[in-house]
Amino acid sequence: MKILIADDCPTTRRVLRKNLQSWGYETLLAEGGHEAVELVCGADPPRLILLDWVMPDLEGPVVCRILRDADLTLYPYIIFLTANRSSEAAVEALEAGADDFLRKPVETEELRQRIRAGQRIIDLQDKLLATQAQLRRLARQDALTGILNRGAITESLLEACNRIVSAKQIASLALIDLDHFKRINDTHGHPAGDYVLREAARRMRSVLQDGHELGRFGGEEFAVVMPGEDIDTAIDAAEALRQAVARQGFLFDGVEIKVTASIGVAGGPTSDFDSDSLTKAADRALYAAKSAGRNCVRIANPQGNIFSEV
Repeated sequence: MKILIADDCPTTRRVLRKNLQSWGYETLLAEGGHEAVELVCGADPPRLILLDWVMPDLEGPVVCRILRDADLTLYPYIIFLTANRSSEAAVEALEAGADDFLRKPVETEELRQRIRAGQRIIDLQDKLLATQAQLRRLARQDALTGILNRGAITESLLEACNRIVSAKQIASLALIDLDHFKRINDTHGHPAGDYVLREAARRMRSVLQDGHELGRFGGEEFAVVMPGEDIDTAIDAAEALRQAVARQGFLFDGVEIKVTASIGVAGGPTSDFDSDSLTKAADRALYAAKSAGRNCVRIANPQGNIFSEV
């Protein structure tokens, strides 16, 4: 753990640093309040601060209030160190946002245990942040395939239609449907169907281009959002997706299952459509691909007119 020692006394900084390093901590030094604020608000900040009360520019309570008002990603645990032995000083420090308060001269072992207590709080915070991040991922993730779920991919499409990518106000969408998927479930069972969905998602993800996002719309239908991509690029990407699914059978319990995909693509200038009309156009193209015999790609303009094919 990285600890900041903010104290204007060189001797105090040196003694504290020696002790902290002997306990296995990484240290940063600040001679004044402004420097302390810069270090805590900068990249790779310290997680715990030993903060002196009296400093030449900003006093400790002022530094503490600045840090508590700042929009920091990680909460810094602050221990005040001061020669002021009054209870009023302790109250003022805690009201300013300090987590702990020690009077100088500091007993070495007491300081060590106070830091350990602070580290326990920091560790709990890290676990909480990790859990929150995991929950955010799970809220956007399809439980079966691990790719984006319908809500997340729809959100990505909405963003793509409102985004300027490299000065190009364009976006494309591919809707992918696994052909005759119900037949797979009926013939081989739902575990086989689940395997096919997972493997199809894995194969499509393996050929996904940078910046493209793959999600599961529901059932056997997938979507790929392509921000900033013109229709020609989208057609090439869709064909790569189709080939990834169809290039070889899906082996489940020693049985090879042949799987193909029909794909509908729509795209163009974002001034011509919104996310709803783009989805409807891609859906019409998908229907055209199925009507054409499946295992193919069809393309529609934003108005839903089929105008090309692969």
